[in-house]
Amino acid sequence: MSNDIRQGVDIDFEDETRTIYPVSLRQLRSLTKVIEALNFTESDSVNDDAVDKMVDAMVIIFEKIDPELSADRDRIEDIVDVRTVNKAIEAAMGADPNV
Repeated sequence: MSNDIRQGVDIDFEDETRTIYPVSLRQLRSLTKVIEALNFTESDSVNDDAVDKMVDAMVIIFEKIDPELSADRDRIEDIVDVRTVNKAIEAAMGADPNV
C-alpha cells in the first residue's frame, strides 16, 4: 500500500519510533469496535480485559505497518504503554496526536 497519500505520525515506542498511518476503512470497522469496548469512566479501574482491548487495538493498527509485530501480542505488551496506545489510536483515526 502506498503511503504517499496518507500522512503518518511518528510515535516513540519502547523499542523504536514507528510511523503510524490512518487505517483503511476495513480496519476502521474493527478498530471502532475495540475502542467502543474500551470506553470506561475515570472511576473504572484498568483491568486485564482493558489491557487486552488495548493490545487488540494495537494489533489492528500494526497489521499493515508491521505484520510481524501485529502477530506478536506479547511483544506489543512489552513495547506499548497507555500513552502510546492513545497516540497510536488518534493517528490511526487520522488525527495528529501531537497537536
